[in-house]
Amino acid sequence: MSLHLHIDELRIATTTLVRDLDLSVAPGVIHTVMGPSGSGKSSILSAVVGTLAPGMSFRGTVSLLGRRIDDLPTEQRKVGILLRRRGVPVLMVTHDADDIADPAHVTRLG
Repeated sequence: MSLHLHIDELRIATTTLVRDLDLSVAPGVIHTVMGPSGSGKSSILSAVVGTLAPGMSFRGTVSLLGRRIDDLPTEQRKVGILLRRRGVPVLMVTHDADDIADPAHVTRLG
């Protein structure tokens, strides 16, 4: 598995947003997280990336390519959220740090 997420509990203050979630995403497979406003979709992605808002708590594990990353700082996880449209987060996973680290492959706009 490329990405594996297990959430025992994801909360904000005293409200549980997500409980008992297991998600595995194989390389090349696209998954969609759907639900009503406030159901925890963006919070799930933030738990993977490591950018939970203040007051939020996460109990669980995040593994990328078989390596646990939930204890790593955000910048070392090699995972990010790309906002395609306002308020629509999309999870992006890189399999090779060179994909994002080599400036020769970067095209700057504007």
